[in-house]
Amino acid sequence: MRAKAPRTSIVRRPSQMSRSLRRGTFTEQPELNRGRGLLWATTVVAMLYAGLQTIGSLGSALVTLLAPTVSVALPVQEFWPKLKPSVHITDGPTAHVIGGGISSAEVSVSGLNTASRVWLAAGDVLVGITGVIIAASIAAMCLRLLRGGVLGNRVVRSLFLASGTLAVCGIAWQICYSIGDASASRQVLQVTGWSIADSERAGGISEIGWPGPSSSFQVQFWPLAIALALAAVGVALRHSTLLRHERDAAIQRARALRRDVDGLV
Repeated sequence: MRAKAPRTSIVRRPSQMSRSLRRGTFTEQPELNRGRGLLWATTVVAMLYAGLQTIGSLGSALVTLLAPTVSVALPVQEFWPKLKPSVHITDGPTAHVIGGGISSAEVSVSGLNTASRVWLAAGDVLVGITGVIIAASIAAMCLRLLRGGVLGNRVVRSLFLASGTLAVCGIAWQICYSIGDASASRQVLQVTGWSIADSERAGGISEIGWPGPSSSFQVQFWPLAIALALAAVGVALRHSTLLRHERDAAIQRARALRRDVDGLV
């Protein structure tokens, strides 16, 4: 009679498959413990910045609303100082201004009305809100990593919140400052009547060196660029989270398969 093949040769193959699974790519890697000092330093700096930014922005807003004098970046009609016709420079300058001039001045203003103060204070508050939310998002990411976790949906939502805040507040604070500065410029520089005691005549008040008010409205779009960058980082983290979930599911399936195979031994 022909001898039957031993059954053990067939049963050992699943055992060999089980050992290969143990050595396979589904084995979890140990957690890397690098850069903890940098994460701690970043967390501390972000928290300190958030606290100082909160105090500074609120303090600046209160000073703008209540102080007798207010610091303003006063916009003026572009000009360059001119000398009276009776004045002649005999020696000194070796170069001359051909175009351009002074278009703004950092000044301290007294007697500013309430509306202008409110616009300027709103700009201070919006700057503070933006800085605090961005710093809080950075601190949240660092703390999550320090605790051994992964950057999950909560961190992604905080990044999206920081991105949206920067996009909205970054434009809004520029609008508030522009309106407040333009209002201050009109109050300080707008002249409805004037007289001159000098023997020389002037065709207008600007000819004697008085600058005219300006309501220049300038908006820079760099906050939008940074907001888009933060949003892109959030999208990348969301995709990495999905990939991590798929990896975990694959590990669980591999473990279940390993248990099933071990049960055949």
